[in-house]
Amino acid sequence: MKCIYPCLGNGDLGFIKLYGPGLANMMLVAARAYCLHKKYDIPMIAPTWKKLSVGPYLRHEKDKRNYFGLFQTYGISGIRKLWYMHHVTHEEGNLNEFLQTQNDAVLRVAGLGHYFQDLDQELTHDFFWKIADRRIRDRVMNIDYSNTVAMHVRLGDYSAEQRTAMVWYERMVRTIYEVNSEVRILLFSDGTNEELSPLLTLPNVKRASGGNALEDILSISCCRLVIASHSTFSAMGAYIGNKPVIFPCRDFPPVFVNNGNELVSSDEMAIKTFVQNII
Repeated sequence: MKCIYPCLGNGDLGFIKLYGPGLANMMLVAARAYCLHKKYDIPMIAPTWKKLSVGPYLRHEKDKRNYFGLFQTYGISGIRKLWYMHHVTHEEGNLNEFLQTQNDAVLRVAGLGHYFQDLDQELTHDFFWKIADRRIRDRVMNIDYSNTVAMHVRLGDYSAEQRTAMVWYERMVRTIYEVNSEVRILLFSDGTNEELSPLLTLPNVKRASGGNALEDILSISCCRLVIASHSTFSAMGAYIGNKPVIFPCRDFPPVFVNNGNELVSSDEMAIKTFVQNII
């Protein structure tokens, strides 16, 4: 039997990881494995989402990034999972050899690859909505996003040098209101209310009440426009929903290719023109 093993990070014990990347980066790996699974009709091992993270506790973050209870099990699990994940025979670079072999084989899918460019958007959308815990799906779907812009501000685990200046987000809010003063802005962040006060005091800006990272990503995917941070977190939300996205900067490959759905800029005129075509 052949199967595909999505290795979401080092220290994978099969039921929990001792450490590893954040949720969006794990979702990139799992989605890539799922796309291969659907394309070649080869069984997939259930991803190990749960992990132990010390950093969020040390930083006193609300979301401890353990990712317990976010996903339903999809794929080979239990004892069979443990056996297969410890008998890897091929890496992604040897995909053709894996596909051609007549022997039992396990393909490990690991790392970020070419990020979103390795994925099929419709399959990725369907995968995460299918495996998300039902309670999370119900909460997300119970909100009206028809006139809402998602804004993601990454603070908690970013150093001062990594963070996008708050003034950039303030300019984004003003630019959006110049185009449409009735639009609502839903703010997603791992920062404190005090850190976010320059934005929360602006009209029509409301902090999202989601209690976990997956709920936030799916909510972002439902909004009309995504104002992203320099992070794959907001990029994943935009990709799942196939929604236009604006980045202050980006050091990973484009989320969308040749469809005009993406802008990386700090130029107010360019941003205003982009927004006018959406809201």
